[in-house]
Amino acid sequence: MSIPDQDHINRVLLWMSYADEDLDLANYAMKMPGIRSYRLIAFHAQ
Repeated sequence: MSIPDQDHINRVLLWMSYADEDLDLANYAMKMPGIRSYRLIAFHAQ
């Protein structure tokens, strides 16, 4: 297996930051009062 170059590492870190934001949004949405959109929460939590 070859060592990944810095561009690949940066791209993975970017996608990981997107995943963290999606989980934060899903967590926030679960705590919102009223009717929750579970479809959107599940989408962001996957």
